[in-house]
Amino acid sequence: MQIGFKDSIELIKAIAWPLIVALALFTFRKPLYRLLEELGQRVTKLEIFKISFELAKLPNPPAPWTDAAIMGSTSLTGGYVTSTTIMELFRWIRERADWHYLIVDIGAGKRWLISRLFIFAVILQYLHGLRCIVFVETTGEYRRRLLGLANPEDVRLALAKKYPWLDQVLIRVWSAQDIPVLAKPLPSKKAESIVNGFMQDAQIQIKGFEDDLKEQPIWEDLQNEWENLGGTPSVWEHTRWLNIRRINEDLRAVFYPRDVSHFVDSPELTVSQRNKAILSRKGPLVALTNDEEEFKALVDREAFLDQMAAQLAEKSAEGSVPR
Repeated sequence: MQIGFKDSIELIKAIAWPLIVALALFTFRKPLYRLLEELGQRVTKLEIFKISFELAKLPNPPAPWTDAAIMGSTSLTGGYVTSTTIMELFRWIRERADWHYLIVDIGAGKRWLISRLFIFAVILQYLHGLRCIVFVETTGEYRRRLLGLANPEDVRLALAKKYPWLDQVLIRVWSAQDIPVLAKPLPSKKAESIVNGFMQDAQIQIKGFEDDLKEQPIWEDLQNEWENLGGTPSVWEHTRWLNIRRINEDLRAVFYPRDVSHFVDSPELTVSQRNKAILSRKGPLVALTNDEEEFKALVDREAFLDQMAAQLAEKSAEGSVPR
C-alpha cells in the first residue's frame, strides 16, 4: 500500500500535535497548575479547542499553619504593601494598625526602591511596632518564594552602612521634630512630618529638566547613584532598585539563619510533628512555607512555646499530661 504525499502530511500532523501539546504542558506545568487550582474552586466545566473537561468540585486545601493547635495569638499579623509610594506609607501611618511583620516582595527587581524600604522599615517599626521584615520573590514560577527574615533595625543599620546618606537625612529630619531621635512610640503626626522631610531632602530626591541637570556638577553622580523615576520634570531619587543582587550583597548578612527560622510545612504532617518542628527551631520567629518554599505565615515561636507550656501545666494539673 502506497502512502501519498497528502496522507504523509496528515500523518505527521497527527503525530506532531500531541507532542507539541505535551511539550507545552510540561513547559508551563507550574503556571497551569496554579490556574487549574484556582479554577477548580469555582469552575466545573472547561472547554479548550472544542474539547470539554469536567472538573471535580475540589474542597479548599488544608491549611496546617492555621491549625487550632497553633494558638491564634502566636500567628502574627502581617502587611503586604501593594504600592511603595509615600502615599501608601501615609495610609498605613493613619490606619494605626499594629503590623508584626512586613512582606517585601521584590518581584522581578523593580518593585521596591532601597530608599523606600529604608523609610518604611523605620517608620513602621517606631510607629506600629514592626518586628520582622519578610523578604520574598514572586516570579512566573513562584509566588512569594521566601528569601529570608530580618529584624527591621538590622535592615536599617545594614542599609545605612551601604548607603550612609539615608541615615544622615533620617537623623537630621527626625531631630527637627523636637522629639528624641529614634524614640518609641513615634506619634503619627510626627511620622508624617519625618517622611515628608526625608523625601523632600535634596540628598534623597531632586527634580529637574534633563538639559538643565546635565549642566550641573551633580550629573555624573546622578548617572551612578541615582534612579530616574520619570515624570516632567524628571524625578531622580538617590537610591537603587532592590533586586536579588542587592538582597545578597546588602542584606543577606542580617537575615536570620535559615535553619532556625524556617520550616517547610505540609498537610501530611500531624499536629504533634508540626508542634515539635516549630519548637525545635531556635529563632524568635518561624516562617512557614510550602514545599515550593513559598511563604505562608509567620509564627511567634516564643509565644507559641509559652502557650504550649501553659497548656502542659494545665493538663498536668488535671492529671492528663499529653504525650
